[in-house]
Amino acid sequence: MENRIDMFLSIGELNVQSVPVNLLNPIPGTPYAHNKILTNDEMCRIIAIARFLLPKASIRMAGVVDYYPIMASNAFYRAPTRPFLEIY
Repeated sequence: MENRIDMFLSIGELNVQSVPVNLLNPIPGTPYAHNKILTNDEMCRIIAIARFLLPKASIRMAGVVDYYPIMASNAFYRAPTRPFLEIY
């Protein structure tokens, strides 16, 4: 998590307006095949940290729908971060 915080702080210094967060899910035959799938709690922490450290940026999540059904649910889209969060 410390690397993610450092990354978001660095991005914040650049005044970036749109931040893509790609989960790099494990897919057989790729360098990420042995990655562990993040839990829903870990994903929510990543989003919360990004939102806290980058309050004006649009956070764009990729690789979410297949592995994190909670994020594809209607309830998640109604969360307060929705105007600043796009899910692919």
